[in-house]
Amino acid sequence: THSPNWTQTKLHWKLNVPIEDVKPERKGLVMEVSAAELNEGYTHPEWFYTDPQSGALVFVAPNKAMTTPNSSNARSELHAMLADNPEVGTYEPANNFAVASNKNAEDYAAVGGKLSAELAVNHVSLSGDHRHNDSFSVVIGQIHARHNEPLKIFYRKLPDHEYGSVYWNYE
Repeated sequence: THSPNWTQTKLHWKLNVPIEDVKPERKGLVMEVSAAELNEGYTHPEWFYTDPQSGALVFVAPNKAMTTPNSSNARSELHAMLADNPEVGTYEPANNFAVASNKNAEDYAAVGGKLSAELAVNHVSLSGDHRHNDSFSVVIGQIHARHNEPLKIFYRKLPDHEYGSVYWNYE
């Protein structure tokens, strides 16, 4: 079945946290937590937990920690998975959505979509060179494509500023 909008599709999530995975077959790789493990109530006291006072879901990503093979940035992140079958790979079309202009859009689980979230950034790096956009900033959202990142959203707060700003890069 082809869903016209992934907001109408049941979502599953995979989590990455910037520590070494404990599964023997993933030795040396960033921790991946499956949808099944998340549904069982997975938490990690340093990297992924619910704040007891606010009830907010907390993701922590230090400046220096393990990274995935295709990135130099440490991160804790959720990856939307659209397939009901856990055997479908993370990057297979059946687990992802496509933009309508994709020549193979019919191969994907959904075309287009909308994701809404409310978030707070409590900490950003206090070191770096202010002339570089990625200094004093954190990625708060992104969309991956097969060979690029069509959208990457940042929050940046310079040390001497009272408020930060949101900006994005897109391809």
